[in-house]
Amino acid sequence: MKKITFLVMLIPFWIQAQIPSYYNDVNLNLSGTNLKDELASKIISTHTNFLSYSQVWDASKITDLDPSDATNSNVILIYGYNDTDGNYITDRTRSKDANGGTAGTDWNREHTYAKSLGVPNLGTSGPGSDAHHLRPSDVTFNGQRSSKKFASGIGNAGDSNGGWYPGDEWKGDIARMMMYMYLRYGNQCLPTGVGIGSASATPDDMIDLFLQWNAEDPVSQIEKNRNQYHGNSTNAFAQGNRNPFIDNPAFATQIWNGPQAEDLFGNSVPDTEAPTAPSNVIASNITNSTLDLNWTASTDNIAVSSYDIYKDGIFLASSTTNSYSVIDLTLNTTYDFTVFAKDATGNTSGISNTETITTTNIIDTEAPTSITDLIASNTTSSTTSLSWAASTDNIAVTSYEISKDGVFLASSTTNSYLVTGLMPTTSYTFSVIAKDAAGNNSTISNTATTTTLDVVSGNDIFISEYVEGSSNNKAIEIANFTGNTVDLSAYSLKRNTNGGSSWGAALVLSGQLINEAVFVAANSSSTSVILNVADLTSSSDALLFNGNDPVGLFKNNVLIDIVGTFNNGTANFAADTTLRRKTSITNPSTTYNVNDWDSFSTDTFDDLGSHAASGGGTADTEAPTAPAGLTASNISETALDLSWTASTDNIGVTNYEVYKDGTLFSTVVNTSINITGLSAATTYSFSVTANDAAGNTSTNSNTVNTSTIDITSPSTPLNFINTNTTQTSTYLSWDISTDNVGVSDYAIFIDGILLTTTTNNFYNVINLIPETTYAFTIMANDASGNSSTLSNAINVTTLSSGGSGSGNELFISEYIEGSSNNKAIEIANFTGNTVDLSTYSLKRNTNGGSSWGAAFNLTGQILDGDVFVVANSSATSTILNIADLTSSSDALLFNGNDPVGLFKNDVLIDIVGTFNNGSANFAADTTLRRIATITNPSTTYNTNEWISFSTDTFDDLGSHTVSGGGNGISDILFAHSFETDWDGWIDGGSDCYRINSQYSFDGNYSIRIRDNSGIQSAMTSSSYDVSAYENLEVKFDFYSDSMESNEDFWLQYFDGSTWQTVKAFVSGTDFNNSEFTESIVTISAATYNFPANAQFRFQCDASSNSDAIYIDNVIVTATSGIAAKRAIKPFIQKKVKTYSSNLPEIEEMNFYPNPSSIATKIVAEIDIEDDIVNVEVLIANVQGRIIKTINIDNLKNEYFEQNMDISNLKSGIYFVKITSNKGLNITKKLIVQ
Repeated sequence: MKKITFLVMLIPFWIQAQIPSYYNDVNLNLSGTNLKDELASKIISTHTNFLSYSQVWDASKITDLDPSDATNSNVILIYGYNDTDGNYITDRTRSKDANGGTAGTDWNREHTYAKSLGVPNLGTSGPGSDAHHLRPSDVTFNGQRSSKKFASGIGNAGDSNGGWYPGDEWKGDIARMMMYMYLRYGNQCLPTGVGIGSASATPDDMIDLFLQWNAEDPVSQIEKNRNQYHGNSTNAFAQGNRNPFIDNPAFATQIWNGPQAEDLFGNSVPDTEAPTAPSNVIASNITNSTLDLNWTASTDNIAVSSYDIYKDGIFLASSTTNSYSVIDLTLNTTYDFTVFAKDATGNTSGISNTETITTTNIIDTEAPTSITDLIASNTTSSTTSLSWAASTDNIAVTSYEISKDGVFLASSTTNSYLVTGLMPTTSYTFSVIAKDAAGNNSTISNTATTTTLDVVSGNDIFISEYVEGSSNNKAIEIANFTGNTVDLSAYSLKRNTNGGSSWGAALVLSGQLINEAVFVAANSSSTSVILNVADLTSSSDALLFNGNDPVGLFKNNVLIDIVGTFNNGTANFAADTTLRRKTSITNPSTTYNVNDWDSFSTDTFDDLGSHAASGGGTADTEAPTAPAGLTASNISETALDLSWTASTDNIGVTNYEVYKDGTLFSTVVNTSINITGLSAATTYSFSVTANDAAGNTSTNSNTVNTSTIDITSPSTPLNFINTNTTQTSTYLSWDISTDNVGVSDYAIFIDGILLTTTTNNFYNVINLIPETTYAFTIMANDASGNSSTLSNAINVTTLSSGGSGSGNELFISEYIEGSSNNKAIEIANFTGNTVDLSTYSLKRNTNGGSSWGAAFNLTGQILDGDVFVVANSSATSTILNIADLTSSSDALLFNGNDPVGLFKNDVLIDIVGTFNNGSANFAADTTLRRIATITNPSTTYNTNEWISFSTDTFDDLGSHTVSGGGNGISDILFAHSFETDWDGWIDGGSDCYRINSQYSFDGNYSIRIRDNSGIQSAMTSSSYDVSAYENLEVKFDFYSDSMESNEDFWLQYFDGSTWQTVKAFVSGTDFNNSEFTESIVTISAATYNFPANAQFRFQCDASSNSDAIYIDNVIVTATSGIAAKRAIKPFIQKKVKTYSSNLPEIEEMNFYPNPSSIATKIVAEIDIEDDIVNVEVLIANVQGRIIKTINIDNLKNEYFEQNMDISNLKSGIYFVKITSNKGLNITKKLIVQ
């Protein structure tokens, strides 16, 4: 038992000494201004949510709830106190829904650090809307405090020692809030600017008074509740930061000395024990987009503070209870949910069980119920209030759309709306519809018609009602129709007792009276009906009048209005009577006129607290001056502050309209606003106009153009890999990074040193050293200079110098000495590496003489397995179309008796012809082509290495083949155009269809896949043995019809055991609707398994069966060896043409047969329109080099056939293009086997 007793005694101390995890990164061992700066940095960096002034209402209704009220109906009012005097102004609590800015029983947002005391003024954003110093307060009490500085005192709140004493209960709260404001906003909120007193014990501007209050008044529960709420950034209206002096008042002593405040941290015992894992996580009430999660609560040695909920392994939200409602899910989608428990120290439990659910797929077609009770009320000259009973829906009503005179006005999520900006004396008709999340709309509501009042303006406030009822039922109502808010501190009421010759003692008024509002002063012993509407209660002389006592309204002690006649004796002008000013009266008068008043019987109070005026003033047509000095400040990624100099008006400015990029953004009553919801690194244009109560609008302010900053780094590149490493090169690739604005480039590092930058997500590194290991990393950059963290490092070892090619050096593979200037030299590379040509040159041995001519230096690079063609710049276009480099230099002016040499670093390495052999014609008017077995150069010319062709034979220029493994394997697995049948592809089902349509790329037929029905939306190939290859190149054409943004389709590959998505094609990113697109995707054995039963699949992932993709001309080429290296290329996609309903001039072209190995026939149909055309048929390889040209002149018929001999073409893919002198143009693929 003793042991148990000991533990019970220890636990309270332990909990008290617990330091919140919020301070884990703060050095609490500091003191003085060092600790002050450390805490300031903390509360500034964690202040992540900047509340708008209106959101402070919402926050206060949560943070300031009375802890002793189990119904959570009332908020605590600062400065208030418990009493039984019946004066509501000093009440300590009030209904949380009684918030508002007018007098009476409303409560307002008290700036404990008065706005006007800040340097500069705090305004109503930034420090002016910081909830840590904004507290609910009675409107009148708030007005009495006004902007008075805090001063010493005792007892309840009120004026004291030349300032304002907040009251014994609240002085510690005030001190800690002022300390927070000083740390958070520095010199703008100096303690010496808001409090009266010396600073003898402090190292800066802190005053002794606040240190004393902090020590004398311990932290209250309401302070702790507020701090806990705002410190949790997941709460709806939380700022994210805390007030350190509430967490531990001793911080003040540690920083500023003075009296020792309570130390809530003390010598704490560290809590390292984590809560138990949550169990029995269960989802319920599952809909298309929402569900409820519940779980068995965890336990902890001290207490569980919160639960973290994860969706698919990603943090979703926190909850302080063992339940959470999940929203914004996608219909018919599977999700995994898990939960962790946390305690106040930050210890985290193990993971809960995983709850896997699938959202429903219910199509909601049921509209909300219609609104039948729409009304307009409280109409003024420029506003009216709309309200209605809430609609119901089978799922939920999400919003209401309000229309004015049949035109959309605004949306509201509640069943009321305040319409502003109306014109005086104008009739308006309003209607409302209810909407749900599925876009279903109710039928239109009943209409509510209202007419705005006339603009009324007076030159001063006046008495609008005089109540002289039974007993102490005495009240005076004062109305304001001046067009401005009036400060009442200059006004007072006096009684002329028995109509005598003097005025009694003055009752001085206080507070502010806004335009078109009233102020009620009542005898404090009146009936509750009067007191409930009174703004001021008193038993002073001015409110003890009887029916023979005139009452006067004074301004600066000068009479401006009167009820009754001064010095008129004891005449009873209003005994047991209520007098109400007629609506036509809008100005005060020092002469009592009974015709200005309506009389009512004893104790008539039904209109007390409101007054209407219908005219008598002059209509206001004068607009305010334009706001000036508009500036932007505190610019972040998503927000900024605007401020401007106030406009002036003949009556008064009522509000300002703020425009962003020419569109109305917000309406405010102050001269500043916090703009949120912006995009990073984006330029915006702002301007402001001023309005008055009559609806007059100023001209625009100056325009401010400003750009938000971007401090968000791109995501780290993932899946960084290398492929196709040779002796001197390797191919790097990675997933595309994301950024809040956009990735500008990627930096590639080799052994920690910057190699280069690229805008692509791939890069071919060259000029490496054989048999050497390199370490590569990459990082993503954006245009604002932000960089991601480095990717994973990959170590790459280049191959040995033996290489994978069959040669050790470049060599001349073709020599053309044709007619006229048709001169060309083809150089081949089968070294296994990419070769830099800057060290190579060509020279001519003129007439076989004893010297070489001038060198022609080569430039560029030549890929392994590729060729490089150098030609005379005056050669025929057939040669020039293939050439990589053209020149008229000496080396390219050779004739048949001029040997040509290839030099490296000016040393001969290869030759065509025999050097210094005289004028012998060894190759006049001849094309020489190196035989396939030659893979290396030679400085001795051997005629047995060459095949001779007749003059102007160019058909193989631009490509070369070697035997003995040099080229590797390049096989066409299949080429399917679907013209006759499915070509062996498997029909997935109802959403896959072989179709004859205008959306087929070639011919008539293609395969249409649509919707997102799984396999039913897919086409699947037959099985193929790809085990002998290194790469697969998938080429296909497609057309997109009605695909919505971000809908996609996939190319998938079966690797013998599972289907894998190789590439997702996304609408709006990879393709657009109504376009024919050609795509090439490479599948590498370095990434995927190449089995004996590989398959390919195209599958649509759209949202309806009207969204479709048309697949055509699917060609898969399998390669290995050098051919595989040449096949490696990034994903390639290009728009080929855009579909138009207008028929092209060349209506159709096909080849029969295709594929073929010997000959094929072109069959084309041309819309000649009774004209004669000349047609040119060009055959080009995949590198774009023209291999063959056929000319057909004077074509008159719309249909023609042309046979083509393709026996001399190597196996592969070619493009056949028909053009004409009339602008005809069409291209098709030809496959040669």
